[in-house]
Amino acid sequence: MAKINAGKQGVDRNFEWLEGDLVSPLAGGMLDGQVDVIVSNPPYIAEADWDGLQAEVRLFEPREALVAGPVGTEVHKRLLHEAKPFLTRGGILLMEIGQGQAPLLRRQSEEAGGYSPLQIIPDAAGIERVVVAQRVG
Repeated sequence: MAKINAGKQGVDRNFEWLEGDLVSPLAGGMLDGQVDVIVSNPPYIAEADWDGLQAEVRLFEPREALVAGPVGTEVHKRLLHEAKPFLTRGGILLMEIGQGQAPLLRRQSEEAGGYSPLQIIPDAAGIERVVVAQRVG
């Protein structure tokens, strides 16, 4: 979808497109410790919240793009672990989160280790929406 959208904007040739599970296309050693920024809009809806989503979301968005698992932060947790080897010292992992998930993400980041304390950025409505995890060490 990103490639299609970039094509519509006429910028698709500005990127090298890789497809895979999270950061798996970066594997192989050439990019270890070489990536400055990883940006992700991962699924963050908890399984139990699916039926309560607004119809315009639930009926028109692919379920796998929205539902992460029982808690809603399963993909974030994986990214905290899997992105770490690729990030430079001071490199940043940015992830969109769901309402109320910041405390859990803080704990998951501490458990993963290798990041400074998370910075949380609110959206225009004041809801904690973006996690900034900076690689240390």
